[in-house]
Amino acid sequence: MMLELLPPPPKPPPRPRLQRIASMDDLWVVFTKLRGQLMPSTRRHYLFIGRKFCNFMRNRKLEPQAMVDWMLFLHDAKLEPATICFINTKIKPFLRFLKNTGYTYDDLWTALPKSPKPVIKEAATFTEEEYERIKAWCTGRGWCQVHLWLIILGYRTGMSLVDACHLRWCHVHLDDNGPSYIDIHRIKTVRLGARALCQIPILPCTDVHDWLLQLKKIEHLHYKRKDGITDYVNQDAPGFYACTFQRIQDDFNRIFHSAGVFGKTYRNFRNSFCSNLVNSGAHMALICKMTGHNNVQMLLRYLKPDRRALADGLSKSFQYSAEQAGIGKGSDPLNDDL
Repeated sequence: MMLELLPPPPKPPPRPRLQRIASMDDLWVVFTKLRGQLMPSTRRHYLFIGRKFCNFMRNRKLEPQAMVDWMLFLHDAKLEPATICFINTKIKPFLRFLKNTGYTYDDLWTALPKSPKPVIKEAATFTEEEYERIKAWCTGRGWCQVHLWLIILGYRTGMSLVDACHLRWCHVHLDDNGPSYIDIHRIKTVRLGARALCQIPILPCTDVHDWLLQLKKIEHLHYKRKDGITDYVNQDAPGFYACTFQRIQDDFNRIFHSAGVFGKTYRNFRNSFCSNLVNSGAHMALICKMTGHNNVQMLLRYLKPDRRALADGLSKSFQYSAEQAGIGKGSDPLNDDL
């Protein structure tokens, strides 16, 4: 009996390597990461807008007609014009990003309408009397002592609620023999680096200075995170930081209403801080250094001009023009009163 040796079976041809093509959803994720460190709320806005836009463009070609359809889709959803402008401010940079990466060759962002300039409304502010009334109502109530500290910090330093809640001891410099101040990067604009640094002086014998000295002495109230990196400047921080942002806002509304202050929120403390500085005659550049604004145009949104400050500025201009007219005639203003 003879055995026949069979040749080995042929090797199967190599499978072609599959190259994954980036989808628009993947590019939106990359685009969002390139925006830098974003606030949690801003990141949620990017994710929501990206999901809506990518789903809308899934079966369409990237062409100007698609942008027209996108605008019709937004109008059919009965959105407010301000909401549509806000959405398109996130879409336009993404379309530029697509062209820079070679995903498209058209300037599609030009097919979207330009966003109108925001209307600057008169900012709501707290008066000194309202501020003292709120402080008096919170005094003696243990459950709102943390909120009282944030109220003092917001009114005296102009910090936002997020920045005030995350104020750390490494940013506070208390000196008995020299100037005391707070150096803090705004969380909302931390991606701007040194341009987002707020330098806020702490005046001695003020309520915010007294609170900081009291908190500095109470070491067991310094709350450290689980990672042990930082400690926050706050009382009863473990229970407070377990709250949600909406719950904190509801607490402030309850405090304001109980103190007889209506129609105002914690954000208006920042308006009051900026308005008081401008009406007192502080230089705009110095105010921007304390508030963290990059330009005066952004600062104007927080201002509420005082009539007395306007009248004082107008009287100074009349006095200056009169002096210039006297000098032009050859008279000596130093000897006019002699």
